[in-house]
Amino acid sequence: MDEITSKQWFVLGVLEYFEDFPTLKELSHQLGYSHQNTKQLLNKLEEKGFVRFEEDPIDKRSIRIRGTDKIKEWEERNAENAQMFIEMLFDGISNEYIEIVSDVLNEFYKRLDKIYEKN
Repeated sequence: MDEITSKQWFVLGVLEYFEDFPTLKELSHQLGYSHQNTKQLLNKLEEKGFVRFEEDPIDKRSIRIRGTDKIKEWEERNAENAQMFIEMLFDGISNEYIEIVSDVLNEFYKRLDKIYEKN
């Protein structure tokens, strides 16, 4: 996949699942990355034209992350490579095992959300 690293690709993938433009804090939480690591990845993506930082209209201290049209363009150009990457990643792993791992991860996410809400 040209132009972006696999970590940057992951950030863009997670970014797409938000209904609204997430704050840096929200995106970091979903990624499971530190604030600093997420910011570094986003800075690189901004330099490449994939994201923009925008001031939150309600809370001026918060920064929201907005994906640009370049994401769709990149996805269209790299759809075949992305599909091959996914196939290689899951090659040899049974659907049953993938479902078990998915269930366990979902349970972890629920628990992390509860912990996150308490703090």
